[in-house]
Amino acid sequence: MQVRELWRYPVKSCQGEMLQAMGVTPYGPFNDREFMVVDEGGNFLTQRQHPVLALVKVQITSAYLAVSTEGLGKVLVDLTTRFYHTRQVRVWDDICTGFECSPEADKFFSTLLGKKCYLVRQVQSNPRVRRPSALDHDIRVSFADGYHFLVISTGSLEALRSCLPADVPNLQKRFRPNLIIEATAGIEGCSRTLQIGRQVRLRQVKPCSRCGIPDINPETGERDNAVGPTLHDHWSDNEGTTYFGNNYIVERGGVIRPNDEVTAT
Repeated sequence: MQVRELWRYPVKSCQGEMLQAMGVTPYGPFNDREFMVVDEGGNFLTQRQHPVLALVKVQITSAYLAVSTEGLGKVLVDLTTRFYHTRQVRVWDDICTGFECSPEADKFFSTLLGKKCYLVRQVQSNPRVRRPSALDHDIRVSFADGYHFLVISTGSLEALRSCLPADVPNLQKRFRPNLIIEATAGIEGCSRTLQIGRQVRLRQVKPCSRCGIPDINPETGERDNAVGPTLHDHWSDNEGTTYFGNNYIVERGGVIRPNDEVTAT
């Protein structure tokens, strides 16, 4: 097995960046879900409520964060200056603190979503710590839904593709994985750990339950129900919950690259 693709999503629920090298911290991919959009009450906003977020292109460097979309142009957030203003924010049941990034970014997202909202950055000195029901200990996480990594195999993607009634381009983008491994279907759910290259080791926590985001076309930002019915028919448990891909946490960080060897135990 080997690494096929590496993805990070600097702004929660916006477009991802495919990487040629990924730094892995004890809390997940470097810069992954470090930013998110919140409403006036500090509640996180995602494609679940606002599918148009799928159209926001994102680029991050050590100097700036760039967000752009057709019709609204590009906004740069300077990451070299110190952020001062904080806002209490919520991700699911977790309440934590975010830095307000810039009035220009706030205006960009407020215009896009048609409501007052803010772009916030995670405060590293006041991190989000949670205890998921699937673990017996606390973990530090970004603004991700709950875990450090989402892992999907090429075999699972091909198995899904073979069941779909029509071709779905860029199928993997709908699931927003961090790591796609070249492997047979289901290996991501059968492995206790994944050793990636010589440095990084991930531990599996649980299958990833799926919301409606895979039914949002990442090219149009519109719901098309191209995937959901098939997922429900073939990847659901007896209670009707749909799963695809698996959640992992970091046991050891480092750097991973495409074509790195992956060993499952």
